[in-house]
Amino acid sequence: MKLALLLALLPSLVNAQTLPVGEQLLPDGGRSGILFGTAVATTDQTTLVGASFDAQGTSAGRGSAFVYQRNAQNLLQPTQRLIASDGMTNDYFGAYVEMGGGEILVGAIGNGPFSGARPGAVYVFRQSGGQWTEQQKLVPQTVVNGANFGQRIVSGHNLLLVSGRIGTQSVVHVFEPVAGNWAETGNIQPSGGGSFASHIAIYGNTALIGASGANNANGVASGAVYVFDRVGSSFSQTIKLTASDGLANDNFGFSASIHENWAVVGAYRDDIGASADRGSAYVFERTAQGWVERQQLLAPDGTSGDGFGKDVRICGDRIFIGAPTDDDGMATDSGGVYRFVRQGTSFVFDQKYQLSPGRPNSYFGDHLAVSAFTVAVGAPFASQAYAYAGGCDVQRVFGASFE
Repeated sequence: MKLALLLALLPSLVNAQTLPVGEQLLPDGGRSGILFGTAVATTDQTTLVGASFDAQGTSAGRGSAFVYQRNAQNLLQPTQRLIASDGMTNDYFGAYVEMGGGEILVGAIGNGPFSGARPGAVYVFRQSGGQWTEQQKLVPQTVVNGANFGQRIVSGHNLLLVSGRIGTQSVVHVFEPVAGNWAETGNIQPSGGGSFASHIAIYGNTALIGASGANNANGVASGAVYVFDRVGSSFSQTIKLTASDGLANDNFGFSASIHENWAVVGAYRDDIGASADRGSAYVFERTAQGWVERQQLLAPDGTSGDGFGKDVRICGDRIFIGAPTDDDGMATDSGGVYRFVRQGTSFVFDQKYQLSPGRPNSYFGDHLAVSAFTVAVGAPFASQAYAYAGGCDVQRVFGASFE
């Protein structure tokens, strides 16, 4: 088959595929308009869904997070709704959620007050007697009003990294375990970069920190990802990754993910030809010579405004990419998630997840989470989330959640 004909047929091939069947997750009490699905996290047995606009009594925007646990029939069942013990109006608890090391971590980006300041906070929950209970509240050592501390959270390898701000500089706060609790031990700052900490990912001793408004080598604000490697107790900047064809406002680095020696970076406002904001994602490999850009990934049925690359995850031999403003027929901004699988040193499109039927303005794929055997997808403007079988699906990956 000629290449031009194959490319022409790709959208119809995507539409003709059998859609994966996912478990629909809903908030209790029929809540709507609470941004349920604004953030998701998953292990193989538990899925966590943030609802940052949820109300508690008369406290609008206080926020919550919902826990779903697999039962004996391997189905996810709602088991608990988490709230902050000191929550207030417009805390936005649940704006970001993370799971790891037997803990649930929930960001409340509007939390305060500290003499009127609302820098944000991260709440730590641990399980006891089958219930998750709040054990610790993390706040930055330096209090800055509107710092959005907790907008991005990642944990792993006895480290907890949280986005925030010191003065006017966006930073990543570093926490380490001390006497059974988390303690802030430092922070990571770039050598220069706009929108620093737009995303954080970690694998082993390597952290990727997105800066979606940073300049590339040509002085164009296309975005970047800063790679930091941990040596001893501190992180040092190793390299600044940029797209080889980056243009202004691509938002390269708004999302990023790393597993072993592979990384994927989203550029959800990348223009592809005449298709504005269609979006793309870039694959990098760590070699003996350093990080090398290997491939640019595109949605095979992509069109203008899809936002492909808004969120990305890589684990094992699979890449998952969200396109929350993908249109499904007449369902504008219904959203979609694309799965790519590795063949040699390249990744090829394999599967698309989407709502069936499509639902306008759902933003399905705005946030993703992946574990060994589960893919969780948020659809925040529909107040829904979905869990699918078939995460990393490799023998060497176990029940962790991947950033």
